[in-house]
Amino acid sequence: MQNTRIAFLLVSALAFGGCDDAAKGPLAASDGGDSGTDGGDAGTDGGDAGEKTFSIGGTVTGLVGSGLVLQNNGADDLPIGTAGEFAFSMKLSAGAEYAVSIKSQPAAPETCELAAASGTIAGEDVTDVVVSCKSPYTIDQLVGDGVTGSLPTYKVGQTFLVPSTAQLAKIDVWAEARFAGVQLPSDTTVEIFAVSGGLPTGAPLATSDVVTVQAVAAMHSFSFATPATLTGGNVYAAIVTCEGSNEVNVGVDTTNPYVGGTLVGNIPTSPTVESSLDLRFQAFLQ
Repeated sequence: MQNTRIAFLLVSALAFGGCDDAAKGPLAASDGGDSGTDGGDAGTDGGDAGEKTFSIGGTVTGLVGSGLVLQNNGADDLPIGTAGEFAFSMKLSAGAEYAVSIKSQPAAPETCELAAASGTIAGEDVTDVVVSCKSPYTIDQLVGDGVTGSLPTYKVGQTFLVPSTAQLAKIDVWAEARFAGVQLPSDTTVEIFAVSGGLPTGAPLATSDVVTVQAVAAMHSFSFATPATLTGGNVYAAIVTCEGSNEVNVGVDTTNPYVGGTLVGNIPTSPTVESSLDLRFQAFLQ
């Protein structure tokens, strides 16, 4: 009786164990199928590619100071510290509009200008925006220890070498007004000429605004409403011309320290080069 009971229990345990293993088999296979499905989802996600974008940039030339800040489309501030290539951090898609602007100019008196600064992205990086910067400079000979005169029929001036292409904004000349020993104010201009053979030639390239030179000797500033563009490496002449019959005396230096030109006189009747003299002048170019 006892032996029969033990046999029954063993058979029952084996039966239950077999049922358990059979149940686990299909579940394991099902889990493996889910993994395969997940793998397919991952493959679908990996197939989504991002939209291609393009940079906007160009070149800065002539920059020597600090403070220049560029923008694109009124944002994406880009401080520029030195001349060279630049590119904004924000990229744009093909077909998008771009417009580069100057948010802040460099420290005065340097200024910058833009070229090729706007357009539409054509499926490639923009690299041709140009930022041109320049600083005004002076040509001068300010030392003086003598005077010479300028009359309507007898004009004097100075030839000077321009080191780099620029616009002549104004020229200062040491002068005083005088006529027949009497000091009277005189309306005066400065004319700019090309130079050939050391002397002014052709028609004036620019004529300054009229300045009333006073009887007191001082530096007088002659501005140009339409500045003349002077080419680097060329020599030009600044000729002092007074109106009416008054005389203007201009300051000269007899030690001739300026090497880029010299005083010219007897303009235009009998032009001469005064190689031992220089006009007291200061030319401002930008």
